Amino acid sequence: MNNLSERLNHALKIAGITQSELARRIGIKQQSINQICSGKSARSRYTTQIADAINVNSHWLATGEGAIGMGLNNLESGPAIQGKIPLINWVQAGCWAQIRKRFTSDDAEEWREYTGKVNEGCFALRVKGDSMENPNGKKSIPEGALVIVDPDMEYHSGSFVVARLENATEATLKQFVSDGNHQFLKPLNPQYPAIPINDNCTIVGVVKQAIIEF
Repeated sequence: MNNLSERLNHALKIAGITQSELARRIGIKQQSINQICSGKSARSRYTTQIADAINVNSHWLATGEGAIGMGLNNLESGPAIQGKIPLINWVQAGCWAQIRKRFTSDDAEEWREYTGKVNEGCFALRVKGDSMENPNGKKSIPEGALVIVDPDMEYHSGSFVVARLENATEATLKQFVSDGNHQFLKPLNPQYPAIPINDNCTIVGVVKQAIIEF
């Protein structure tokens, strides 16, 4: 993405925020946001405020360098404590409770630096497929994004979770939904059906953050 207009439009689409809502959040006129989104303004003195309002990396928004760093609204924020967490595969994620105590540095695909609240046992996954991409422009976790997962974090209806279904080899990323006595794993992409769950599902961990890299 070569300019501010493309980056801002992309970030707004993923966050599910309109130009008018963004303008309201930072206290300026919508026309000012439209000037940026349309490409009429190549720079803006509001870049930092815009980035804060839609929870993206201000350096990425201004320059296109680094990760977009988008969080999801239900995710926990923490102090700026930098640590390293393992990037693992989806098979490892499915059996994380069994392997985490004996997990070694060589078992990870790589170790990723992460600025945030890093609890013991947290890990990262690279998203596969488009089941969590929302074509309607609201919350979306596209293929290739990194998700930071905390296996000890409590989940509730609406949480984004990594789960393993009975007899499945790999874990899956979905939104946990509880409706009365019924529970589901819900994709954000409406092309995919929700999956009813009961004792046939193990919640591996809760997604703390989704990071979109370029």
